[in-house]
Order: sequence, then C-alpha cells, then structure tokens
Amino acid sequence: MTGSEYFNVSEYAEAIAAAAKEYACATIIGHSIGGFACLYAAALYPDAGIKKVVSLAAPSSLKLIMQKYFSIISLSGYMQRKTFELFPAMYGLHIDDLSVENFGQKITARGLVIHDQHDTINGPESAYTIKENWTQAELIITDYSDHSLQHDGVFERVNKFINPD
Repeated sequence: MTGSEYFNVSEYAEAIAAAAKEYACATIIGHSIGGFACLYAAALYPDAGIKKVVSLAAPSSLKLIMQKYFSIISLSGYMQRKTFELFPAMYGLHIDDLSVENFGQKITARGLVIHDQHDTINGPESAYTIKENWTQAELIITDYSDHSLQHDGVFERVNKFINPD
C-alpha cells in the first residue's frame, strides 16, 4: 500500500489483490465500486491467484460513477474537468485509465457480472460494457432487486458460480 491519505480505486484494488494472495482467495466478490475495484485488481495483479470474480452492480468506469455523483451535487462542467485534470498528479493515472474498456481484456479470471435493469444508482449499461470487454464473464441482468441486488435469486446464482457442484 502507498499509505495515501486518500481512498482510491487503485489502492483498493491493490489491497484486494494483496489479501487474495496472502489468504489464497481464488474467488473475490465486490458490489458497486467494490465490484469495480475487484475487476481492476484481477486485471492488474494476475499473480494474485484470483481465478473467479463476482461483480455486482459495478460501474464500468470510475469516470461514469463520478459524473453521476457530480450531477447529483450539481457540480459545473468546469469543475468536473478540473477534478479530472487532477488525477494524474494525485494518482499517477488518467481518469480514463480506470475504465473496463481500457483494462477489461487483461482479466483472465472467470467472471459473473450481475446487474439489475432497475438500478437507478448505476444503470445496467455498465454491465453490458463490462461483458463486452471481459470475455471470460457471464452476464446476468435481473428484474427484481435494484442496485442492492439483495434477492434470493442473486444469492443462488452467486453460490452456483462459486460452488458449481
């Protein structure tokens, strides 16, 4: 870990990969931004031993989720651009580097992507983008659980993916 005073996806992914490697976790599961961090960890740390990833209601890019947040708080376009311009200096990455379109092809782990079509926090378009860029993933779009994905049908699908026998 870098010891940064800021929480960010890059460090979150690094921590996930380190924990997976340390504790021999072949399967990782994440929801929302945690699901995105799991995807990033699987792409950037192939030596972490991650064999399966479950991504639940994850955004396909950090920029997308930040733009939605900026809309909620009515941040001007000028301030949005200035925020994104800070990324290279603060994190050593351009905001567009944190997009499944740019790193999804590097994920070798098998995957399960679950998203609900009624997700108003992070719409299902992200799930389709993730699937397009991650060939080893299965996509499931639900119609009964919104962003939380708290539903027996989701739990059963995740369990079946983790324990196929």
